[in-house]
Amino acid sequence: MKRKLIIIGAGLAGLSAAFTAAEAGFPCILVSQQPSERSQSVMAEGGINGEQSGGQTALQSHWQDTMKAGSGLSDPNAVRNLVRGASEIICGLMDLGTPFQMTEEGPAL
Repeated sequence: MKRKLIIIGAGLAGLSAAFTAAEAGFPCILVSQQPSERSQSVMAEGGINGEQSGGQTALQSHWQDTMKAGSGLSDPNAVRNLVRGASEIICGLMDLGTPFQMTEEGPAL
């Protein structure tokens, strides 16, 4: 009996996890209360945030802004890892075909 990976949620996280797992040969079942077109990723008005320049000052500023937005309740290490990996995650989502609003410089972040 071949095992299947069950992924809960059809937003960007769920779809990218299913796509990545399927590419690696893992059969997947994607479960969601709503179709992907109604996921939180699509409905989010704020978009996605990520520092694209990679400079330490910009990354520190993004970390501080994110901590402030979370009223200081966010795990500082988790936010630090998210801020450091945001650019790579956004590029990966673009490689999967995620339609971002674009500017001359790249994604409108």
